[in-house]
Amino acid sequence: MKRLALLALTLVPMLEPAQGVLLWQAQKDGRVIHLLAAIPFLSANVATDLGPSVLDAYNGAKLVAFEADPDPERRKEGHRLIIQAGRYPDDDTLLNHLTPDLRKAYQRLATEWTLNTDNLNRLQPWMAAQTLLRIAMTQSRVRLGDDLEKLLYIRAKIDDRPMAFLNTAQRTVDLYTGLDESMHLRIFGKALADARTLTNLLPAVETAWRAGDADTATALVRGSFVGYEDVYRALFPGRNAAWAEDLDAHSVIEGDILAIISLSHLVGEDSVLDALAARGYRIAQVIVP
Repeated sequence: MKRLALLALTLVPMLEPAQGVLLWQAQKDGRVIHLLAAIPFLSANVATDLGPSVLDAYNGAKLVAFEADPDPERRKEGHRLIIQAGRYPDDDTLLNHLTPDLRKAYQRLATEWTLNTDNLNRLQPWMAAQTLLRIAMTQSRVRLGDDLEKLLYIRAKIDDRPMAFLNTAQRTVDLYTGLDESMHLRIFGKALADARTLTNLLPAVETAWRAGDADTATALVRGSFVGYEDVYRALFPGRNAAWAEDLDAHSVIEGDILAIISLSHLVGEDSVLDALAARGYRIAQVIVP
């Protein structure tokens, strides 16, 4: 309890004026769903950068919804489930499934990063892709900072707010295991390509986020899928539609919502915003002064 009280004090600066964030509101039948874009990292203290618009959305929300459950213990359980589904049996390995071109690109990257691939080689391509991108975040030399979802989760927990989680570990497993191996290899290929661009991409995404620049953010996120449009179609529209359905259902029951969702699910065609619009919601970006 003392730790939570201390964390609560660290969140007080959320009252300070914001430089800018990417925040939208969806309205229908007198109900409002605020959608706050989350990005993989924030290089400075985000608690001093979230301002009145986010605070108003939080204070007015009857429910705070997160893309994934930020609770550390439950995340560990979910990660174990995903790893179990994404690991090869003992008599198989990732290298047995890669095309010659993918194998060369993978081995070249591992050499450049002096990366021990023993654990990666135990994983199926879709799971190896996720792990590789986490490694790339470290290799990118971009200084990682606050986790927006974690900060707001702690605040909601302290305030005893009702919470919902849109993307369970089982949903993740069902999504990836429902794809064929050719798509798994495409996902791995995109991860190899992304691993080389994160150093430039991540700071540019943060700059757009802090400026509230939805157009630039959209161009950056969707631009990263050029040549991999099939990967986008396999991974995003279905989940975005399902999450919009969940948010709509929660809103009918609970009322106003603040949802914290990854930027990649909120921009471009077939986004969560598009899926809510298809359900009759009026969508508008909240311009932070």
